[in-house]
Amino acid sequence: MENLGSQHNESNLAQCLTDYAETLKGLPSQSKSSSRQVLKVLRSRDRLQDALSQVAQLDDEQLITLAELDLELKQRSDIVCADKELQQMRQSLLPPESAWWWYLEPATEDSKSKSWLDRFDWVWNVGTVVCLVVATSFITQTAKAFSNEGFDFLGTLSTIGQGAGLAFVAGGALTDKGKKAVESTLISMKVPASLHAEATFGASLLLLGAAYGIHHNLPKVGDIYFDRAQQHEKNGEWSQAVQSYKRALNFAQDDYKSQIAIGFLYEKLGNFEEALKVYKKGSFYGVPQFLNAQARVMLMAELQKNNWQGGIDEKVVREAEDLLARADKAITNLSRESNDFSLDPRLSADIAINRAIVIMAQLKYEKNIREETLHSFNAIVNTLISLDSLIEKESAGQQNPITVASTLGKSRAKCYYQQAFLIGRLSDSPKVNGTDPLINDQNILDDCWSTLSWGTSFYIPSDVTLFKNYKLPISNIDVHSVSEIRNISSFMGLVYSYRRSEAISKYGNRIVLIQDSETWLDLANQLTQVIQNKYDKGKQKYDQDIVWRFLLNKNGELIAYFAYDEKSRELANFQPFIRELLEKKTINALGSELAQGGKIEFVDFKVLISPEGKVKHILPWAMAYPSSDKYFEQICKQENCKNLILESRVNSVFKDYVADLNNPSEIGVLQSILQLSQNFLSARDDKGIYYKEPAIFKLKVSADGQIVNYEAINQEVIQRLWKKLPLRLLNGDDLKTPQFPEVEKAPYAYFKMEVRGVEIKFAPWSAPK
Repeated sequence: MENLGSQHNESNLAQCLTDYAETLKGLPSQSKSSSRQVLKVLRSRDRLQDALSQVAQLDDEQLITLAELDLELKQRSDIVCADKELQQMRQSLLPPESAWWWYLEPATEDSKSKSWLDRFDWVWNVGTVVCLVVATSFITQTAKAFSNEGFDFLGTLSTIGQGAGLAFVAGGALTDKGKKAVESTLISMKVPASLHAEATFGASLLLLGAAYGIHHNLPKVGDIYFDRAQQHEKNGEWSQAVQSYKRALNFAQDDYKSQIAIGFLYEKLGNFEEALKVYKKGSFYGVPQFLNAQARVMLMAELQKNNWQGGIDEKVVREAEDLLARADKAITNLSRESNDFSLDPRLSADIAINRAIVIMAQLKYEKNIREETLHSFNAIVNTLISLDSLIEKESAGQQNPITVASTLGKSRAKCYYQQAFLIGRLSDSPKVNGTDPLINDQNILDDCWSTLSWGTSFYIPSDVTLFKNYKLPISNIDVHSVSEIRNISSFMGLVYSYRRSEAISKYGNRIVLIQDSETWLDLANQLTQVIQNKYDKGKQKYDQDIVWRFLLNKNGELIAYFAYDEKSRELANFQPFIRELLEKKTINALGSELAQGGKIEFVDFKVLISPEGKVKHILPWAMAYPSSDKYFEQICKQENCKNLILESRVNSVFKDYVADLNNPSEIGVLQSILQLSQNFLSARDDKGIYYKEPAIFKLKVSADGQIVNYEAINQEVIQRLWKKLPLRLLNGDDLKTPQFPEVEKAPYAYFKMEVRGVEIKFAPWSAPK
């Protein structure tokens, strides 16, 4: 019934508009009209007004027609007012003041003199109405965007400002009171009456421009809310962050950045279910960041259900693999379109990590590891080792904002890169040969536990939970078990751990650094001959000397080798003779010997080699870098622990050696010596175990790895550490510098030491020449 009534009202309005137009046509254009004709026009306008009051909303065409007819009536006011009976009709009918057509005034002489301008007022009026209609549309959409999450200050200000402008201009164009207010304003501004229509149109045009401008820039408003959400997230204000992200989406419905940021926030908070809902929306359109994020959160959710152990649902594994493959394909397609194949290394790194997690998620814990499982772990290593180049590219290139909003970036990549070395050294992967396990352990502590865990405010990344709970089907180093010596990692762990009292009590004097100088010389000559006879220069040219570290047993068989810079390690891993020596698995024989109550006797050499393969210098590692022994002497309280301190009579048979600190290989070793020294030192944690802004020291380090002097660089050092090195010996004594005055005049280099609580990192102060 309501619909029938509405249709009747609209039909009546259309008829009244038609009658109004017909009666206006009946008025003569020049001569006087009869009272009957004038009355017909005015009464038809009355009926039209009644019809208007019955209609809920006037459509645009009817509004324009009405404006045109009313303008025509006003332009012919002289003919209407010329009727002598008009006054009498007013008194008889008593029309309200709002019925302006009954109170028309004859045109003034001024308006008659400019009537040629007034002829076009209808054009301006029509333009005004059109501008108002379009502006209303923009204002409505803008108000909707602000109101979806409830009006805040910015939304209220914008809506009120635009609404007030619309009300003023629309009122001036469509209502009597509004017209009078506008006319009064224009008169006060000294705008001629003949230009009022034009001025009103100009105001409506300005309003339209303002409404369009605000509407067109809504994505920029979204960016403001996005930045606000990021700040809330940093402050741990989760509900405010989610609300701000949602507000940002209201201003740009297709803004993938804000959409994926909401999902990533849910993921970081452990709400994998809500995160998955968000990611699926973007995955539907094939956006690579969403595909990668969906695979990641599916894997983490299933691992969580399985107590963070391998052996999750195969269906989830297959779906995650498919999502990652689609993400890779999408990146490739985008790279081809842009002809840039280095596109988004941060996303490529995250995809590689998730591919490694796919393999981890399938492996169930097994006490006796199978060959197939070892292959799987080597596949993980191969995948994660590639992160190094992607991290460098990420640092150098411009980053995709959608990727930034959905990944942890370098902090996650660095952690998994270090995990590759841990897994690789436990599974005997050749990819990690030459890596010192203690350096790797320190890097894992810094890049996983410190940076990734303590360095993230108010939440713990799922990766940290995974590493904490996931059981590798390969036992970690256990210094209490003699059966654990079965690879290079466990041997070096045992040697380093031997310095601790529990290892000393277990093994007594059965792990010994050889003290016979003749044996050292003989083994040094054997190693020199092997290197110079079997060294392979390869196709790649090197313009620097190479530094290698070799550990040999008393028979000259290779236990382990290490390189402490990228070029030295790269060249070593290329050498067939090193691979052949490692394949002999000398380490297994040592483990058996120790298990049967025998000794492990070994030597530890530093070897300096020219790019052509000539051994330029060879000497005991402890002679080249005596700091470890000197630190150890200060904390060693038992006789047995001196078995690993090299006696001076061995050093006396080798030539003195002064390192060239312009050589990057020497600087790489020196940096590692500083890191290794932390095996004998402990960081003070009385100022906090972690703080985001690092305290920076500039260290003066001698060529043999000893800290000669240091300088406080930033305010964090002064305010938090009072300009003092936060290091002490394991026995509790403070580290004093210079420790060894005799080296103050020796060659030295400068290093930067960054301290974040217990996390300490070293880097060259500047690159070597």
